[in-house]
Amino acid sequence: MNPMTIGVAVAAALGILLIAVGVARSGSSGMSDRLERYASNRSDEKGKVSTGKGPISDLLAQSAALASLNKVVEKRDFGANLARDIARADLHLKPSEYLFIWAASIVGVPVLFFILGFLLKPLGNPIALLLGALVGFMLPRFWLRRRKGGRLNSFNKQLPDTITLIANALRAGSSFLQAIELVVRESRPPVSTEFGRVIREVNLGLPFDQALENMVRRVRSDDLELMATAISVQHQVGGNLAEILDSIAYTIRERVRIKGEIR
Repeated sequence: MNPMTIGVAVAAALGILLIAVGVARSGSSGMSDRLERYASNRSDEKGKVSTGKGPISDLLAQSAALASLNKVVEKRDFGANLARDIARADLHLKPSEYLFIWAASIVGVPVLFFILGFLLKPLGNPIALLLGALVGFMLPRFWLRRRKGGRLNSFNKQLPDTITLIANALRAGSSFLQAIELVVRESRPPVSTEFGRVIREVNLGLPFDQALENMVRRVRSDDLELMATAISVQHQVGGNLAEILDSIAYTIRERVRIKGEIR
């Protein structure tokens, strides 16, 4: 194997390694790490995102290119939008880190396909490069969308039981905040993670309504928005919140049941 081929192989290995590091580290953080990230990634009204550390930036802290990318991303609206998508996917990444993985994929996957083009003659090197570029461009986007969709589905499946748990806690004499703390203790992620963020933000001094609104904005669940709206209305006009929540949980379960029968 000549030096050029060796160099190409090394470049491909580095590109794939960067993607693997991003994937592996994204799932390794515990709930406390994710809550800390959520607290540090609060966006201001102009769409700027926090400069808190992430796993890949720790690894490449001395990289001037990554530091420059951080500054550029933080000044753009798409940086805030990307940060929200990353949070919804529950990835322990900053926007610049995700873009770094994306760039590595765009470069690394075509190189890998280029090498395969030597081994699989019918594939042909030009075709391999084009196909690799397309796969490298789409792979991180597909990964992010899949994580977002999977997390949202998990949240929606847990939500009816979560609402019922809150209603039962209210009947037992707990305050609403105590009921939320019970959800954090008794539920599994992603519900426990998101409601834990609400508790954390309230403890940091944020009004409860605002913390609840932030969760609705992060999760983008219609059922959660219905629950949050009912809670806000009850705070304004009064009423039996436990009964209201029971009604919402029943409505959600019936809608899921009917949707399943239609399918």
